[in-house]
Amino acid sequence: MTKRPTKLASGPTGELNPPPRLIMGPGPLNADPRVLRSMSLPLLGQFDPAFLSIMADTQAIYREIFETRNAQTFLIDGTARAGIEACLVSMIEHMRDFAHGVVDTRHLVFYTSLIFFFLFLTVKVVESRRWK
Repeated sequence: MTKRPTKLASGPTGELNPPPRLIMGPGPLNADPRVLRSMSLPLLGQFDPAFLSIMADTQAIYREIFETRNAQTFLIDGTARAGIEACLVSMIEHMRDFAHGVVDTRHLVFYTSLIFFFLFLTVKVVESRRWK
């Protein structure tokens, strides 16, 4: 006996109602209900005092995650694409010399520190309370 598929929408222009799923792959991933609620709130401008307060709170959280007291911890205000672009430009700049056969200690240090940074982040994610 085959199971009938769940109706996802009430009519062709109705409200979507997809079933809950646990997605275990590269994004887009399941969003926490708090994220979904915050996404439905009115937008704030980047210089709005409320937005700046939220940014300050987020910086404090980042300082805790990265175990630092550095006041210069900052967030880059932009989409995920802006972060990816910043990473790629940085990597490409260091890769140019390698492509031309020049091995520079600065580039080796850069890539080694990048590897250790991502290993550190991986350990932090695995040790976080969400995974316990």
